[in-house]
Amino acid sequence: MPITNNRLSDTIDANHLPSDSKVFFLACFSLSIPAWQLSFNLGVYHTVFYEYTHLIAVASLATLLASYCLPKPKRWLGKVEQLLLLVPIFVFVSSFMVHDQPQSNLFQGALWIADVIIIIFCLPYIFYIIACFANPEVIETIRRKQFFKISAVVALISILGFSAGITHPLHMYC
Repeated sequence: MPITNNRLSDTIDANHLPSDSKVFFLACFSLSIPAWQLSFNLGVYHTVFYEYTHLIAVASLATLLASYCLPKPKRWLGKVEQLLLLVPIFVFVSSFMVHDQPQSNLFQGALWIADVIIIIFCLPYIFYIIACFANPEVIETIRRKQFFKISAVVALISILGFSAGITHPLHMYC
């Protein structure tokens, strides 16, 4: 498509994109921003701050409770989905249970791995669920293969954010 009147908007015609491509781009963009922030903080401070764990845990808990309030035949969360939504809740609850207890390196490592799982897998799935309610066509447009591609993009952004965070003294100055 030729550029007319030197307007960049003439080169981008989103009306001709298939709806699954639109959803894919929207999901990648909207998930990469919080994934970067969470993983950068994980790299710099070696933790995910409570404000984020609270929000993710509440979103997961609300989704699980809403699913369980439906009659059994209408429940749409499978075992894998329930497990993905239980991880942030487990991390949230376990951080309160062991607050005053001495923590072993093994426990700290397990929480760190759980934080990484939350960033790479749970956030994309929570977004997927919200998008399904906001626009029911999303269920039809995002196939399982695309969900894994979205997770791969979020994982790459998370790795870059973590790498930037862990090496922040090399490239960030106050």
